[in-house]
Amino acid sequence: SQPSGHNQTPSQPSGRNQTPSQPGGGNSNLPTFQTRTTSGGGSVKTDTSGRVWEKTQIKSGVQHTEHRLVTGRVQKEETLRQDGTQEIKDYGMTGRLQREETRKQDGTQEIKHYDPHGRVSQEVGVNHDGTKQTTNIRYDRSGKERANEIIKVDMGGRVVSKTVVVHQ
Repeated sequence: SQPSGHNQTPSQPSGRNQTPSQPGGGNSNLPTFQTRTTSGGGSVKTDTSGRVWEKTQIKSGVQHTEHRLVTGRVQKEETLRQDGTQEIKDYGMTGRLQREETRKQDGTQEIKHYDPHGRVSQEVGVNHDGTKQTTNIRYDRSGKERANEIIKVDMGGRVVSKTVVVHQ
């Protein structure tokens, strides 16, 4: 607490303990990336230590890009095919596939979510008109498929039908 009668003025920065700013207002703690092209039209994005963060390859007209974590594991894979189909795979910290998405040029999407055991836990299909079908898959203790819940949604987001199929 300040004694009364003393005016408080905002302190001016003294220049100590400040990080130098980079052009564009960037943070100096972020790595600096270098991108170089490879034969065949691909590219590799590395930091100053030479660690690969992003790698793009083009083979037979298919563009395949890998995004890597600090540990070197693949975090995300993106594939772009000649017909306009885009496939995206997301991986967890352990390297297991968590999510797989396919986007087609006509606007349809297919999304699969995986559980920690590598099994499909949810499938989502989005049609070009905006309707959606979600299938939730449940497993029993032994790993066999126990039940499927299918939910169909119209363009406005209203549930049209809900079906549960129990396997015995």
